[in-house]
Amino acid sequence: AVRHPDPIPRPTAVFPSGGQPGEEVELTYLGDPAGPQKVKTKLSTQNGVMNVHLEQNGHISPSANRLRVMRFPSINEQEPNDDAKQCTAAPKPAPVAFNGIVSKERDRDWFSFEAKKGQNINVWVHARTLGSPLDPTVLILDPKGKSVFRNDDGFGLDSRGQFRAPRDGRYLMRVRDHLYKGGEDMVYRVEIRVVGAGLSLIRPPVRRNDSQ
Repeated sequence: AVRHPDPIPRPTAVFPSGGQPGEEVELTYLGDPAGPQKVKTKLSTQNGVMNVHLEQNGHISPSANRLRVMRFPSINEQEPNDDAKQCTAAPKPAPVAFNGIVSKERDRDWFSFEAKKGQNINVWVHARTLGSPLDPTVLILDPKGKSVFRNDDGFGLDSRGQFRAPRDGRYLMRVRDHLYKGGEDMVYRVEIRVVGAGLSLIRPPVRRNDSQ
């Protein structure tokens, strides 16, 4: 007898890796043996991580794919963007997010965004936090081409950190895999924010000490 393939979809990633609350986006599910599947999806109305499942022929993927929902513009990479001259540019200053895929070996994705002198810029590359196999590294150059930020493992294997913009102008950003690997499901999302002064209070969990 001929054995039929498993009809249950099992995508390993979804692109883009995020968007704005309440908007409808066309998600592409990647990594399934049946090939990429495009599905229009309305995103959550709340900031945070959203779980999505691919439904196909009456079957639903057993494991969720994750994406980020945040209240600021989200831009998908435009190929080719393998060098600084072909970078995907944000039309407006931060906050802004870039969604991309390191799709082949030695792939390097370039982006650009505006910043003003003295701004504290927070950079977070979401990859492993979304289930991606990518081990991202990020490099940012100021308008004069000088490196102002470089990070590999700032939050687990994901890149995260902050720098103070030394001058007004357009900053270049490069994202790649730490070992120069690539693949169709090596998705990521870079969130760039301007950070101001603030105060936060964190209460550590004490449930283990509860007696009732």
